[in-house]
Amino acid sequence: ATDAGTTAETHVHATVAPSWLLAGKWTEVNVAAVYTGSQYFLQRTSDLEAIERLSSQLAEEFENNRLKNLSVLRIDNRVAARFSEDSRWYRARIKAIVTDRNRQSVPANTHAQVEYIDFGNLEWVSMAQLRALPAAFCEACPFALTCCLDSTKAADNSSMSRPQLASKVYGVASDLLMDATCQFQILARDSSGVFHGDIVPPDSQLSLREILVQSNFAVVDTPPVPDVKAVDLDGDTIDVYISHCVSPDEFYVNQGGEWSDMQENLMADIQDYVGKGIPPPTSIRLGMMYLVQYSADGKWYRAVVKELDFTGATVQYFDFGNCELVNWASFRVLDPDHRLAMCPALATRCFEANIQPNKASVSWSEEASKKWQALCQGRDMVLRCQGDMVVNKGYPVVVVDTSQSEDTDVYPAQLMIDAHLAVAASLESTRMTPTFAQAPQLQHSHHQQQQEEQQ
Repeated sequence: ATDAGTTAETHVHATVAPSWLLAGKWTEVNVAAVYTGSQYFLQRTSDLEAIERLSSQLAEEFENNRLKNLSVLRIDNRVAARFSEDSRWYRARIKAIVTDRNRQSVPANTHAQVEYIDFGNLEWVSMAQLRALPAAFCEACPFALTCCLDSTKAADNSSMSRPQLASKVYGVASDLLMDATCQFQILARDSSGVFHGDIVPPDSQLSLREILVQSNFAVVDTPPVPDVKAVDLDGDTIDVYISHCVSPDEFYVNQGGEWSDMQENLMADIQDYVGKGIPPPTSIRLGMMYLVQYSADGKWYRAVVKELDFTGATVQYFDFGNCELVNWASFRVLDPDHRLAMCPALATRCFEANIQPNKASVSWSEEASKKWQALCQGRDMVLRCQGDMVVNKGYPVVVVDTSQSEDTDVYPAQLMIDAHLAVAASLESTRMTPTFAQAPQLQHSHHQQQQEEQQ
């Protein structure tokens, strides 16, 4: 709490900017604070000017008597705090408050411990060093991110005690990282909001994890990332249900219709499995498989983590192909040895082999992607397979709509060309003839023949 009129300002809680969270990518960072040998606070180097600008603006607010005094302290309140080493004002969060019980264990003449949210370091300060933080300064996200080394623990080093080993590791990390420009890669996030990853010190060919392992100070035990394999396309001409479309270069199909017997049985098994009280995970790892509650129907599905966020993650439901940003509460652990984890993905990724974007060097336009989705998503189609699976792209196919007429097959790819949203693919890019007029009409599949006989 603060003086009247400023309480709301200090209860504004900013979150880490999503642009920070390039999970799996290497980001240039400045190490602002080292807590232990494996835990530290990082700032993006591209944010350093913004951090300096914030401090200068806070100094101007103080000089113009616009920073109001605090009358009451409350843990987790956002405040302005004056750092003892340079006497400059910075954004901070109250971590602890001096009481009669702990007064003997804290520095004299201090009233609270603060964490400087844009740097990560802690300090005990007096009331004279604290001010209410104006609302405008609460809008910017904290620029320091709490991080630690991923899947790293102390080695069983018989030559030194645990405290000695911890001191050695801290010394190595401080010497290599403190106030240095490094490269950091996010790999996971735990339930306390700490991001796990690896960091490469400046002018080093090795990461900190590798340095600690080579020095016999640490061991790394990274869980294996599951290799989620999709069901192979079985045959040259296949009846499918197109469950999700991104563009002609990425869409997902289910063999056997919208809800095959395999899908029905899998879904029932997943709901039963979660119903046994499966706990949420202690961390969310990039590329790992979980059971996730889908927002549209509240049911649980298998999913793999594609990106990490400060409050959750973007996952792909790999039995259908669609992606969604979900919060932490929507995750449940899936035992990697359970049969549910071993069943292949029921959605198979494909791409239309007969067309390419109007300009070969660019990706599909938003208009073209939406047109393809309107033509294909949520519909039963027939695929003509054009070759083996292409890594990171899926199966090359020609999509055929046989439901429009008994005598004429409709090619969505040709409709894209007619709408001037695509051009015929080159022979070199597809290894097949892009001409639709010469393509033989498909014979109706066995599934379609049965439907016609019933009618």
